Amino acid sequence: MKEKRIKSGFRVTFLMIVTFLTGIMAISPSEAAAKAKMKLSRTSMTMKNDDLKSIRIKNPQKKVKWKISTKKYGHIDTYGKKNSICEISTDGNGIAGKFTVTATVGKKKFKCKVIVKGAKKKEKDSDKNSTPQPTQAPQPTQAPQSTQVPQTTSDPQSPSQTSGTYEAGFDNIKNYIKKNGDRNTNYEKIINTTETTKDGSQYTWGIVYHESADTLEFLMTGKVMASKGTGQIGVIMVMTRNDSGTVSVKSITVVGDIAGFEGAANINKSTFTNESSIDVTLTLGASTDSSLNSSAKSLCESSIRLGFSGWQTLLLKHGFELADLGFTAY
Repeated sequence: MKEKRIKSGFRVTFLMIVTFLTGIMAISPSEAAAKAKMKLSRTSMTMKNDDLKSIRIKNPQKKVKWKISTKKYGHIDTYGKKNSICEISTDGNGIAGKFTVTATVGKKKFKCKVIVKGAKKKEKDSDKNSTPQPTQAPQPTQAPQSTQVPQTTSDPQSPSQTSGTYEAGFDNIKNYIKKNGDRNTNYEKIINTTETTKDGSQYTWGIVYHESADTLEFLMTGKVMASKGTGQIGVIMVMTRNDSGTVSVKSITVVGDIAGFEGAANINKSTFTNESSIDVTLTLGASTDSSLNSSAKSLCESSIRLGFSGWQTLLLKHGFELADLGFTAY
């Protein structure tokens, strides 16, 4: 009887959380129908060398055809419904430059101008230094790379730049969701995506902007099909504009045939990756058996990593990434 009551308590708790998440993630049908105007998510942007960003056509009426004006500085990959998403990557060859990505839908054309930041001046200096030494002719193309690799990791970690970079990224994503997101049933703006895996598991990731609190709420829900039975997971993480060091994952919930517990965790954004060891605290469902607790924490960790993987994919689809929010390993 005690075990049944405990499981029942978890189910009630999780149902409340799922109901809450569903309300936040659900999109108003009338609002979705009203957003029929076709447009490009960005018309201009600046990229670093060896960078990756995405643009997309919203509400495409036909299949989208993409074209890049030159492949000297980067290349494009396209995917999504009606080929509406274009992933732009720069080559990282150290050269500054410009190019245009054009999307054609029927007779309509949309253009995004891209500026690539590089090390053109340094490359010229290298050219001059290497001229008397013909045997070292290949070195000018290598020199900019050797100076640029440490910059990508050291710049975001600089105390003077971390806060400003993070706050700018937070505001950019916030403003993008306010302008381009769909409205859920709580009349808040959201971007989200859903994926069904081969085993039948289904996961949904979303980012909601709460205007009253000026916060971004990262959400994940999942229906998991496992060998030990089915289960449901949920992850909630809230980020504020001045949250520049450590972010708190306030709720990790795993309930069903496979388990039943809740947890919380703190994550250092400058070192976190999808393989990081996460210090999880069980807030409900802790056991006197340490091996059971270890198993529960491990499931919480994997749920968090899955959440971050989905959030990164979601942000990339809209032209952003977790690095914009201070997660320098992404």
